[in-house]
Amino acid sequence: MLDKKKNREFLKAIKENPNDLDLKKVYADFLEEQNEPLLAAQQRAKAGQGHIVYKVRRKSDGLFLNKKGYSKTVWDSEGISYKNKYTVNSFLKRNTTDHYFDRSNGEFKHTFARHKDCHGTPWQDVEIVAVFCTYQIVETTKPEFD
Repeated sequence: MLDKKKNREFLKAIKENPNDLDLKKVYADFLEEQNEPLLAAQQRAKAGQGHIVYKVRRKSDGLFLNKKGYSKTVWDSEGISYKNKYTVNSFLKRNTTDHYFDRSNGEFKHTFARHKDCHGTPWQDVEIVAVFCTYQIVETTKPEFD
């Protein structure tokens, strides 16, 4: 359970010192201790320690939804990364509706009939996950100009 008093104190201190990255890191540690991993990741992102991406994951095997080429969709270990969950939902809505070309009037149409599955996977086996990606510099080089 989130300690609301300490949480308010942290938020007040961050509001008073918005550029204090160390304070945001300590607040992120506090949020992790309070079992608030998404809020902690958001604070770490604000402190410049990484960024959050959202992915569509199949629960049964942990694979992610990925697009290969224009129309092929596969489940693999990489998956597509989205900046927010609204973009994920938009992608799912676009790609799980019926699309067709109406030859009678030359228009592209779609129906919003709910599909029974997500690219061959039952909806009960699909979830949207938030992934925190940390920045780790593994090599630096000088730019080369010819």
